[in-house]
Amino acid sequence: MVVERVSTSHKVADEVCTEVAGPLNDIASDANALMDEFIGHDDLRLRLQQIIDNVKGIQKALHQVAQGPNSTVLGVSEARSEDDPIIADTHILVADDEPNIRTTISDILRKYKAHVTVCENGAEAITHIEAQAFDLIVSDIKMPDKTGYDVFAAARRKSLTVPVILMTGFGYDPNHSIVRASQEGLQAVLFKPFKVGQLLTEVRKALQLEAQPAR
Repeated sequence: MVVERVSTSHKVADEVCTEVAGPLNDIASDANALMDEFIGHDDLRLRLQQIIDNVKGIQKALHQVAQGPNSTVLGVSEARSEDDPIIADTHILVADDEPNIRTTISDILRKYKAHVTVCENGAEAITHIEAQAFDLIVSDIKMPDKTGYDVFAAARRKSLTVPVILMTGFGYDPNHSIVRASQEGLQAVLFKPFKVGQLLTEVRKALQLEAQPAR
């Protein structure tokens, strides 16, 4: 039901974007034309510029919605800039080929005083993993070069205990990556779109597990 609801919402958003793209472009075009006609009328030009800026804001918001769940972290405003006894001063790697996702997650973790290394693809993540130690690795599964499972495998070659959290869109699990990684010690899976609270809960659980002495 959740997958169906997300898919339907994505389809509706995409249809809305298609329907309003033309009228929004016409508004922006007309406002730009009027600005050229009213050179010297600063007050009017300012109001026209505000219209253009508002149109751009609407277009940006619609574009973000139409991108669907793979580009969404919900409840970003919940994150507070504060010291967290579990997250603070930890070294976390975040890998995702979607700029919005990796930037949002890294910004959230930095608010809680974590040291975050951001990677835009799996190959870059693996290079960092091989070069230094991390307390936690958070990686998307679907990336254009090396997958999240490849990142997980590299982490396991480096350390048998470092926790790894994988992220994926609903229903996307190429080559049963989640099943394979889970059998080999994967810490958790976050299904997009997920809430900030879910992210922080899994991050804290993973870091606490890492901090426990081996038996």
